Amino acid sequence: MEKALNLATKSIGDPYNQIIYKHNFIFNTGASIHVIINKSWFTSYKQINHRVGWGKAKTLDMQGKGSVIIRFSDTNKLIILRKYYYIPELGINIIAVTALPPDIL
Repeated sequence: MEKALNLATKSIGDPYNQIIYKHNFIFNTGASIHVIINKSWFTSYKQINHRVGWGKAKTLDMQGKGSVIIRFSDTNKLIILRKYYYIPELGINIIAVTALPPDIL
């Protein structure tokens, strides 16, 4: 099941940075990884070169991984997701329900 969410992502890890971007994410119960398509949103980033299967017939390049700070616009709750992958080819931001910390849900 997928649900589109309107979230605010803070692009830089500096707590005094006031730059806020609002973007839609897919809240996906079938995905096992978090995906971001904009490299500038990572607060920490490491370049990687891996491929991941997406569906039955498609593989995508994982170009990086790191942490992203997200603030939910409806509750104002701030979370740090540490295992986010940069896969720009996917074209959509995904929050994987199965990969969320237990205190988020």
